[in-house]
Amino acid sequence: MAKLLLITSDFPPRRGGVATYYRTLVKNVLEMEVLTNIIGAEGERVHQLSWSWPGWPKWLPLLWLIPIWKIKTKAEFLAAGEILPLGTALMSVRLAFGWRYLVFVHGLDIQLATRNAWKRWLTRQVLKYSCQVVVNSNFTRDLVIRAGGKLATTTVVYPAVRALSASQREVNRIKAQYQLAGKKVVLTVARLVLRKGISQVIKAMAQVQSQQPEAIYVVVGEGPMKAELRAQAERDKVNVIFTGGLSADELAAWYESAEVFVLTPIKDTKDVEGFGIVYLEAMARAKAVVASRVGGVAEAVGEAGILINDHGDLAAAIVKLLQDNGLRLSFESKARARAAQFSEAAQAHKVTGLIKNLKS
Repeated sequence: MAKLLLITSDFPPRRGGVATYYRTLVKNVLEMEVLTNIIGAEGERVHQLSWSWPGWPKWLPLLWLIPIWKIKTKAEFLAAGEILPLGTALMSVRLAFGWRYLVFVHGLDIQLATRNAWKRWLTRQVLKYSCQVVVNSNFTRDLVIRAGGKLATTTVVYPAVRALSASQREVNRIKAQYQLAGKKVVLTVARLVLRKGISQVIKAMAQVQSQQPEAIYVVVGEGPMKAELRAQAERDKVNVIFTGGLSADELAAWYESAEVFVLTPIKDTKDVEGFGIVYLEAMARAKAVVASRVGGVAEAVGEAGILINDHGDLAAAIVKLLQDNGLRLSFESKARARAAQFSEAAQAHKVTGLIKNLKS
């Protein structure tokens, strides 16, 4: 079968949902290889090199590196991991050599690519010359269509999830270290930036802890708002644990230890939650979820959690799940079943079929 060479600036060890999305696909689609400029990227069928240079545009070396690596990997098709600027490079190569390419789109990238008239025009050209666009949700698909993409050549491939296995030893360790005996853990896993809505959760937790003193809020992740969020928690006298970035084993232990998973992004004209793989991770661990109706979040959560329209409803939703064991158990059952729909095999099968169709 024909090979697909994905060119991307978002791949592990870089953190985030997009990097995880690509790593999962490459692991499960044997016809895919990756070319990335992320230092430390490694794995089977993963090639790492720098393509930046001091001139403008900084990605210009791709115009000769792409043909070299297409020949080296014997790839029949190319894929851009970001619509701009990598899509521009692949469009240029197609115009020069006639080589077909795909574009992967996740939400924020298409928003950034349509901020001004020049970028909007360039985005339309990249979409026009692409043979397929792969999006992470129906929400993102709609953004692509509005930007000039075609419904007939746009395919939804959801983020895939596999339940993180937690060792009892690690669970016992964090419970002892953070004195969690008798506590009810409300968990958030996210980059600490404004649009994730963590400030609003801290505000809500002040009300939650006044009604449920055993509730404790745990925030996993790093980001520019960490100091500000710490200060807010101290000012509002909210019991919050900021763990920073964690290993997979540590993260799995926190998922295992939580009663409720909360992530309620806010609407942002500059950024967007295209889907949200952490919801799937939490649901795969059978955790009840509280989320907001922003971007593609509702598409990820479905009926497996409580979706709020306003952060004024947040505290009540958390308290309801902490107090009503029957309701929480009902959501936990739905969560596990929903997460199973987003299996690695199912999403990889879509990409494999897409490559096969391009070949035919």
